[in-house]
Amino acid sequence: MTVDAYFGGLESKLMEAGLPPDADESYPFIHSILRRNLSQFLRDRISQQENLPTTYLEWKAAARKWEQRNEELNLERRRDKPPQQRLPTQYQRYQPRYQQNRDYPPP
Repeated sequence: MTVDAYFGGLESKLMEAGLPPDADESYPFIHSILRRNLSQFLRDRISQQENLPTTYLEWKAAARKWEQRNEELNLERRRDKPPQQRLPTQYQRYQPRYQQNRDYPPP
């Protein structure tokens, strides 16, 4: 689930419960939800920031930022990964001997 999808669902649930996300009185409750439900990666990165988020909008912006950085890093890793060699066709169709000959007992 993306950060935008998560926060969109969270905002709709908070509005149903009568807790506007940007209200100061609902921040402690929302903060506890975010600390429990965001991924471990996002929680770790956000908690290691120099300036910790103190509002719902700051949490949302920080989560978006770290998700985007993580996606960019994963894309770079995939680009740097050498292509896998394909096996010659004789090895692609290899079957163990017991599957080739039905009279041969399996190991």
